[in-house]
Amino acid sequence: MDPRRGLIFMDGAELNRIIIAVEKAYRQENSCGNKRISFIYPDRIRKLMKKYAIGMQCEVCLNKKYHGRYCCAEHGHYYRSITDSFFGKIYPYELYGARISAHTFPLFKVACAFCGRKKNWTRMSIDHIVPISKGGLEFDKSNLQFACLKCNIKKGNRLQQ
Repeated sequence: MDPRRGLIFMDGAELNRIIIAVEKAYRQENSCGNKRISFIYPDRIRKLMKKYAIGMQCEVCLNKKYHGRYCCAEHGHYYRSITDSFFGKIYPYELYGARISAHTFPLFKVACAFCGRKKNWTRMSIDHIVPISKGGLEFDKSNLQFACLKCNIKKGNRLQQ
């Protein structure tokens, strides 16, 4: 929480820590092990956050029956940013921390982690550095990188060399 404004401030690193904790709790409770889970429903995320005391603990927001109804706008933004991380598309600035203007964002190019060729980020695939089958977390942004589809398929589920 930012004491000057009374607003909740969460940077990308804090958001990633919360996402990792929620995913680990989900995998532990559901015996998912090293299988792909694709997404976690918002109500399940809130239950896990409450049960394991992950992130901010607002009893009013965590006890809401439906996703999207929170006690105030700041809490809504906080909890929505967490749940959206399990459903949303990965953007280059989330992985690289690059400052991208709204004007150049659609044209932004990223390099493949393997061959180094640069392509528009929308034409790249997302590769898990440590594959899920080898214990990597599916939603951990520090475990993700851009790769062209050819290189991603070639790598398969092996660890990066």
